Amino acid sequence: MAQRSEYAKIAHLLRRFGLGASQEEMKRLEPMGLNRAIDWLLDYENQPVGPMLDIDKFKLPNKAQPDMPLLPPYSVKAYWATRLLNSQRPLEEKMTLFWHDHFATSDLKVNSGQLMYQQNELLRKDATSSFRTLLESASKDPAMLFWLDGHLNVKGHAQENFGREVMELFTLGVDNGYTEKDIQEAARAFTGWTFKNRGKNPAALLQAPRLSVYEFADSLHDEGEKTVLGKTGKLTGDDVLDILCDNPQTSRYITSKIWKWFVYPNPSNDVIDKHAKVFRDSGLSIKKLIRSIVTDDEFYSNRAFWSVYKNPVDFIVPVLRQLGVGARGIEGYDLREKGTRQVQAVIVSTKSMGMELLNPPDVDGWQGGAAWISSGTMIERMRLADRLWAPRPKTNNTQVLMTFSAIEWIPEGIGVEQAVKTFVDLFNAPVPDSRMQNLVNAARDAAGGSTITRANANATARVICRLIFGSPEFQLM
Repeated sequence: MAQRSEYAKIAHLLRRFGLGASQEEMKRLEPMGLNRAIDWLLDYENQPVGPMLDIDKFKLPNKAQPDMPLLPPYSVKAYWATRLLNSQRPLEEKMTLFWHDHFATSDLKVNSGQLMYQQNELLRKDATSSFRTLLESASKDPAMLFWLDGHLNVKGHAQENFGREVMELFTLGVDNGYTEKDIQEAARAFTGWTFKNRGKNPAALLQAPRLSVYEFADSLHDEGEKTVLGKTGKLTGDDVLDILCDNPQTSRYITSKIWKWFVYPNPSNDVIDKHAKVFRDSGLSIKKLIRSIVTDDEFYSNRAFWSVYKNPVDFIVPVLRQLGVGARGIEGYDLREKGTRQVQAVIVSTKSMGMELLNPPDVDGWQGGAAWISSGTMIERMRLADRLWAPRPKTNNTQVLMTFSAIEWIPEGIGVEQAVKTFVDLFNAPVPDSRMQNLVNAARDAAGGSTITRANANATARVICRLIFGSPEFQLM
């Protein structure tokens, strides 16, 4: 195994479990050393969140009920994009994204900004707590209940959607030790799980911009005896969640999924068993599982470095944070003006790259891995350079031009070689030496010479970044 510097290990840690290794974060964390950097990342409850906007800032006037402003789904996406850009707790947002994929719920069916906001907040609140706590919170969440038809699951007419997905996708994994009979019996145990909206029934929910809460309807619950995974009794939904969390396969499945998302694909059974035991022995503490992973030498192995494909959030959000968006804060948000260009860019660009926030394609979440890369998505990834360094700002639904001033990063008078190195370092890009000369040649052509001027800085930055963003190495983290 190659010996890695502390700097390289911390940058790797931040790429995987953070929101990119910005130069500002690296300046702050490198002197701490790896162990303290891990503590800073994991114990984020001790850190200030950073400049944030309250969800009320994202609401729109409601002419019909002025005392109840509207929260359309786009507003919730803008709220989350703002958090992704600004948060000083990167692991908190990264795990919120992971759990959004795991407990995949789409606004296309839910069709309620309020419900999607509530779910986003609960995933954030329990992002690194106990998996048992998170599983129960997610299972009883009104958006999840509506998404998987849980509110239609009643005594005598058991609806199996949630009973199936809680085993197949949330705990045990596909075809891992359960039968169709187990699913049917679990569905009976979950009967009566529904939600209310301050006295309104679920049918009225979609038109009501109010909070919605879980409710157990005793009269709709099947109190008969059930058998789930060998356990028999008058089981409730909570009993089934306990049975699933007590099953060793759940700790293995969650460990494997986190490892594949954050470390590398196709881990060995020995690696998973090692960390699943830590997870299980800790009472399914998500934070202790993550700590076990990031303190393992295998996390810093050659196999782990630059081996995970960036999803669209991991592609665009670190770039913007590395350009100082989070450090500078977000200007006042106004949805009627489509908010700030940086926030809009996250929403539009991630969607065009195949990852629309709040809208995973199905209950299995996004496919991930190499599926993120196609001719279409690569064009969108390269187009980010045009949006960053456009000659003039304009906004429409298909292209968001943010127009940074490149002269802030590549000052007037420096050579194009230094300009290339500046952007390679700024974006923590693993460009091999063999390709650096190609970037320098392209930069020289764009600049019309060998020196950066105020007149050619943005055009030069556009070309350099287009080549960086389109390089095979930059698709990995």
